[in-house]
Amino acid sequence: MKRLFTYIPLLALAVACETMYGPVQTPIAADKTDGIEVNVTETKDESVTFTLTPKEESAYYSYMVMQADEPTEVDADNLYKGAYKGGEGVVKIGSFKWTAKETSSTVTVSKLLPNTNYQIYAVAGSPMGFAGEVANVSFKTSDTVCPVLEDFEAADSVLTLVFSEAVIRGEGALTAGVYAMNSAEIEEGKAVGTVPVKDENIAISGSTVTVTVADLPAGAFYALNYPEGAFTDPSKNKAAGLESSVEYSSNTGWEAAYDGVGGRNATNTFTLGQIEAEKYSSSKAPAFLLSFDSEYGYGYTYGNADGEAVYTFGNKTTSYALTGKVDYAYVAQYGGVVLQLPTSGDPGNSVEITIAEGAFEDFYGNLNAEWTDELLYSYGYTLADIVGQYNFVAPENVSQKYVQSTLTIVESNNPEEGNVMLTSFAGNPCMAPIYGTFNTDAGTLSFAHGQIFIQTKQGADVVWLVFYTYSGKGVTLSVPEAGKLNNPSDYFGSVIAINGTLTAYNALYLDFEAERVAAESSAAVQSNDYVSFPSFEGGRLEAEIKKF
Repeated sequence: MKRLFTYIPLLALAVACETMYGPVQTPIAADKTDGIEVNVTETKDESVTFTLTPKEESAYYSYMVMQADEPTEVDADNLYKGAYKGGEGVVKIGSFKWTAKETSSTVTVSKLLPNTNYQIYAVAGSPMGFAGEVANVSFKTSDTVCPVLEDFEAADSVLTLVFSEAVIRGEGALTAGVYAMNSAEIEEGKAVGTVPVKDENIAISGSTVTVTVADLPAGAFYALNYPEGAFTDPSKNKAAGLESSVEYSSNTGWEAAYDGVGGRNATNTFTLGQIEAEKYSSSKAPAFLLSFDSEYGYGYTYGNADGEAVYTFGNKTTSYALTGKVDYAYVAQYGGVVLQLPTSGDPGNSVEITIAEGAFEDFYGNLNAEWTDELLYSYGYTLADIVGQYNFVAPENVSQKYVQSTLTIVESNNPEEGNVMLTSFAGNPCMAPIYGTFNTDAGTLSFAHGQIFIQTKQGADVVWLVFYTYSGKGVTLSVPEAGKLNNPSDYFGSVIAINGTLTAYNALYLDFEAERVAAESSAAVQSNDYVSFPSFEGGRLEAEIKKF
């Protein structure tokens, strides 16, 4: 106690001397304390309790607790002054005033990590205020508490699990239940399948575990499951097992509700199949079947994702809205999307059809991309559907008696005049062909007015048999199916002209149907069967015909 009562004056004197006479000299050994004792009395998972006892009379004494596996050199003066505050690994620092009544202090430090090495550093100052030697004691916290899953995050197929302490991989497989948005099971929290999680898809860093759930269907919800001990702390304390599920129903406002840990894999878009038919000729508004090309199968049709059908007739276009669940919908009976157009088109014209993006969900809730296709209203005939020998019965214009007649259609020998031609007509073999055009899309057969197909002589007179239409504009027959002709619109037949002057009808027919009785080859009339015709100045023959 001999220097206790002189501590403050001497300290003040030291400061005064430093001010007046320069720095105080380094203290001699007799001015320093003999040191300090550190006694660890209790260690737990998250705390330590220790006692600090200076070995002799002191002024103040200080301590520092630091997380470190091995002790390191600590400066006594800086420790004494508390200069290590906020340093790397520093858990807590403090100091106490020594008194005769309080010659030691007990310290409890909390919020430590279990199963972790720490260092305690302590130093005592002499009554003169000079720091003595630094004392060091190492300790390790215990580890009796099991790690606890505290939080998780999900991003597509990746889960990040956060435990209460550092963990390592234990024993037991991780699996993920697979849930489909448009399944009945998900409304009861039941999975439609299970996928294993491979160890190579599990990464651990301290208390954070990253789990990648591979091989999930696009858009699938998933929930993680593992048994007790799948993760442990380094002391082999086992984390509890996890059982998870997902519910998606009106009870949750049609949002996913997780019981446990789960997420949803990224969604993909899928496409609808194109219209398979390349032709359509029904007079009814057509319906088509489109394949539902999601690999996961049908889920749901939205009623508010409208489409459009744009009909093109020459230079005119007409648009119709296509409504989900009305004009198109998935039909389980056919295993695809049935599309019903609002009206039929004219053969030979087209319609562009669009179904909006997001009109359908598949089993896992992925949406379709915008779908579009163009449909040609076409019979899709070939020349083989028109060539052949035909019989027809029709009223003859003069007598009005029904007569039976014939005609023969073959492939044209002169495409510039038409793609088909008649080699016989009204029972007469043609000396020169009557050219026509067969529209394979529209299903029509057209002939131009005023074609001469027979030239003969009667005495000194030249006689022509001329293909004739009453309107003078040609005639178009319909081909409702292969091997049939209809003529509902105009008289057509032949007239006799002598020396360019109209003299009489040979035969004109109206409102008849012709049916093919034999399919002919497409051999055309040969050039040596042609006849030459005189030129008519000013189109005299045509003028005579038009005068009638």
